[in-house]
Amino acid sequence: MQISDTENDGTSPDISTDKAIAAGDTTAITLYAIWEKASEYKITYKLNKGKNNTANPKTYTSEDEIKFKKPTRSGYHFVGWYTDSKYKNQISVIEKGSEGSLTLYAKWTKEISPSAKAASLDYVKGTKVNTITVSATVSNYVKSSDGYYYLVYVDSNSGKVKKTVGKVKKPEKAKGKITFKLNISGHPEYAQGKFAIGIKKSKSAYSVISPKSYVSNPEKLSTNTAAYFVPGTKKGIQATDINELTDTKSKTVFFNLYISDLMRKDSGVETYKYNGKTYHFNGLYGYVYLVQQCNAKGIQVTAQISIDRNASTQSFITGNSPYAETAYYGWNTDNSTTRQTMEAMFAYLGEKFGKNNCYISNWILGNEVNSASGYYYVGNVSFSKFISMYSEAFRCLYNAVKSSRGSSKVFICLDNCWNQKNAFTICYSARSTLESFAAKISDMQKDVNWNLAYHAYNQPLSDSQFWSGANASMFTSDANTTTFITMRNIQTLTDYVKNRFGSNTRIILSEQGFSSTYGGQANQAAAIALAYYKAACNPMIDAFIIRSYKDEAHEVAQGLAMGLKDANGKKKTAYNVFKNMDSSNSLKYTEKVLKSQVGNWKSLVPGYSTGKISSMYRK
Repeated sequence: MQISDTENDGTSPDISTDKAIAAGDTTAITLYAIWEKASEYKITYKLNKGKNNTANPKTYTSEDEIKFKKPTRSGYHFVGWYTDSKYKNQISVIEKGSEGSLTLYAKWTKEISPSAKAASLDYVKGTKVNTITVSATVSNYVKSSDGYYYLVYVDSNSGKVKKTVGKVKKPEKAKGKITFKLNISGHPEYAQGKFAIGIKKSKSAYSVISPKSYVSNPEKLSTNTAAYFVPGTKKGIQATDINELTDTKSKTVFFNLYISDLMRKDSGVETYKYNGKTYHFNGLYGYVYLVQQCNAKGIQVTAQISIDRNASTQSFITGNSPYAETAYYGWNTDNSTTRQTMEAMFAYLGEKFGKNNCYISNWILGNEVNSASGYYYVGNVSFSKFISMYSEAFRCLYNAVKSSRGSSKVFICLDNCWNQKNAFTICYSARSTLESFAAKISDMQKDVNWNLAYHAYNQPLSDSQFWSGANASMFTSDANTTTFITMRNIQTLTDYVKNRFGSNTRIILSEQGFSSTYGGQANQAAAIALAYYKAACNPMIDAFIIRSYKDEAHEVAQGLAMGLKDANGKKKTAYNVFKNMDSSNSLKYTEKVLKSQVGNWKSLVPGYSTGKISSMYRK
């Protein structure tokens, strides 16, 4: 039986067809299809002051798949279509087979134009090894060319966007929280860098929509979590010869690290990549060997970074000083190229001397920086500008070394002119410098745990008898009025720092010296012993470091014979006193000179006990 299809008008059905098929009839038959129009369902749009897209249909059928288009509303961003007025159930498409009338509600969030205050930074900080976490709040949806907010790395000087380092989808609600996780592996520049939130305004251009911030808690970024090394006692000496340290049984060493040494190209040059640029620095293998020896022998290492004038350092400074008194310069942080080179140097040093077999515990930036034209010359700038430039450099060094070795400490260095300017052309009192620096560094970056390296030389320098009653009015216990702070009234400094900044702000006496030229060798020896005892018994002081192992000819010519040995290498009275003054039988070597030169010396040492002399007393 043959069957053909044809349209049936629905009026004359052939009811014999089924019977014929059932009987196996081979007679040809014709089938007629009956069609029924699909039901249409109404779509109602609640636009909430918006304007619908003309492509959005008013009805649909179960045979349709509808993808909704975005409506528009001036000053608002469209969040989405919802099937309920409380915006719980979002919908973007009607699937085939759907049925029933539908009411759609348009949800909007206020859209604002990009501005520098459109977002706020909650924090930019190191949170774990090699990871910077950034949290921000965006008050309203910020208009841009795409649907993302970006973490941007900005130039520290100009604030302009250098590159994007992360992106997140825009939250479509007011006061939306966004978070970025930035892995800094291979990018040491991020530890010292400044970040902000940005939006894309065109294919390759970005706008900053938040404040800019440096990275706090850089110690969290470090892979080296070794604890801060505390030596056996506080006794130390400035030296670059391990034999001088072992000979005097010193427990801490100080040396100057000059930038000209880092820039030497005569031998041992290493390449270092920083922020996309390759630098060539000296490997400093002599210092490496010294540091390694000290680490192995339990000697704490302190290094002071200074820019000496040299052809290789000329590009880092603001220009040649017109003052003959200038020994060292400060970093020209106003220049972006110089600043990046400085950052690269600090990162290189932090990595090189941040290892467990080669580490520096204490870093000092600059020498007596309040004597600006002498030891930290940055040009004839205002005091506030001077503080700003120094603080910028300090912050960079701090983040560089602590992101390599988290326990490292960084120090500002000041002289003994507490409430009086020194004799240099451009200089400031130590107190005003410290207070201004503390305020500025706190404003720049949260939680910078700076420390103080202080030079408690006597006044005048040639007089070792600091305990005498001469010029008593210049050495008081009141930090607001005392002219000088020396070993005579060192408690004034430590009380001030503890009360003003807290006991976590540590003090090291990184350079002391007592001459034997006036008063004789016994007087020098007594001065060293008494000064050490005062430092050893003061819980705010972590190191007492003297200036010289041996007299230096140029100092002797000025009436300053500060060595433990004379210029010919002959031991002075101070030699055995210094070598043994931190031992368990300290008084055997010190009491004779103390009684003969000072008299009732114990009354001059607050908190004195023999146990504090021969151990690292610190609470």
